[in-house]
Amino acid sequence: MKRLARDGCLLFVAPAKRRDLLWGKLLQRCDDAGLRRRDELRTQKACFSRIDDSWWMGIVSWTAPLSDMRDALEAEGEGHLRSDVDQLLSLCRLEDEEAFLPLTPLDLVRPTPLRVLQFMTLVEKLNQKGLEPSSGLLQRSSLQTGARLGHYARYVSSGRFMLKLFVDLRRWSDHGLIPLWLEVAVEPGDALKELEAETPPRVTYDGTMGRPVVGLALPLHAEESEVVSDVLGQIADILERVKSCPPTVQMSSAEGDVPIDDGLSDPA
Repeated sequence: MKRLARDGCLLFVAPAKRRDLLWGKLLQRCDDAGLRRRDELRTQKACFSRIDDSWWMGIVSWTAPLSDMRDALEAEGEGHLRSDVDQLLSLCRLEDEEAFLPLTPLDLVRPTPLRVLQFMTLVEKLNQKGLEPSSGLLQRSSLQTGARLGHYARYVSSGRFMLKLFVDLRRWSDHGLIPLWLEVAVEPGDALKELEAETPPRVTYDGTMGRPVVGLALPLHAEESEVVSDVLGQIADILERVKSCPPTVQMSSAEGDVPIDDGLSDPA
């Protein structure tokens, strides 16, 4: 913003469903930077605020400028160009419909089909982020993605331990507000007793061959990237708790590989 000429405007364009959330975060960024804001203006299409009596900051949805462009082209009789803008508008509306909005308690109690699909997609994104060199938390596994009725899983490893990261609709129904779970191929002893003492307990021992399965709480009112970071932090905490425990799967010399009869694979 400080690179703008006086009365310049820093304008953000975002999906309509995320506009108000992002606007609140942008205003907080200004506050954190000691920039005074005033004369805030909110309309159905946009939000604007005067910043330090020097600049403007605003946010609009993608559909707002595109709709104005379409109307202007229609007025000028540019029907072939207007159809191109209509395609962009359709794409933006589709993005809005599929956007991962911050979770609310209702999403965990009475989720939409889209939310359930997003939770399954979250398994993939956690796997991808955890495998990044900058994370160093997870390593690849030779086991394939697992899926059965109400159950979607990714198999990964971390150091000496094999892990299964999964969405389980039955556990979600039985144990409350947790759709996402982590099974650890380890003999934990008392390493997870603090999690067992939670109400309700966040650890069960009904995983493969009696292995511990830990619920991964999803933070509310957070961006998807923040949800991914938070859950990876929970996984790192669980691994720290069991780091001295004996694994129940003997890792092979190939990184991430496990014996075929390790018991982790889902039944056909």
